[in-house]
Amino acid sequence: MMITAVSAIDSSDWKTVKIKNHEFKIPPSYSDGELGDGKYTVDNWRNFEISLVDSSLPTVYGFADSDDAKMEDLDINGHAVRYFNEYNNAEKANVSKVFFSCGESVFMISWKSDNFTEEVKEIISAADPSDFTYSEFYDILREAKSQYNAQKQADANTPDLVYAHNDNSYKKNDNFIKYYLTYKRMQRGY
Repeated sequence: MMITAVSAIDSSDWKTVKIKNHEFKIPPSYSDGELGDGKYTVDNWRNFEISLVDSSLPTVYGFADSDDAKMEDLDINGHAVRYFNEYNNAEKANVSKVFFSCGESVFMISWKSDNFTEEVKEIISAADPSDFTYSEFYDILREAKSQYNAQKQADANTPDLVYAHNDNSYKKNDNFIKYYLTYKRMQRGY
C-alpha cells in the first residue's frame, strides 16, 4: 500500500547542492555538510547523507532491506519512495533511509531519526522528477534485493574469507561482517 505524503515546509531559502546533475535543497540543519563524489554528507555520513547509489544499489539496498527494518512505500510529489527505519547498534540510534529516483538515477538519503522528517520529505519533493514509473522503480528495487540475496547465498558457499586491516589479518566466516565492511567502504567512498 502506497501512502501519499505532502511536505508543508518552505524550502525557498535552503542551500542547494548538485549530485550527478541533480539539484537537492538542503535544510539549515544539514547545511554544514561536504559535497563529495556522488554524495553530500554531514559529519562523515553519521548524521545525514544523500548519495547516488546506482553502482552500489544491490549492496546498499539489500543491507537496508533487513528483516528488522520497518518499511513503508510512499508517494512524495510524484516520487515513488521506499522508506526504512531500524535501530543501528553501532550508532546506538535509530537510522532512517529512503530510496527514490531522479531522472534515471537512484538516490538514498540516510539520517539519524526514528521517523520520516518533514525536512527529508521536502528534499525529495523539491528534487528533479523521476523518469521511472512507480512499477519500474519498485522493479529496480526488487531486482537489487534479488542480486543481494544471490550474492549472500554465493558467499555462504565460499570458504573462510580473509580480511586485512593495517598489518593484522582476521579470518571470518561471518557474512554480516563482509556486508557491513562493504557498506562502510561505500559510505566512505573507497
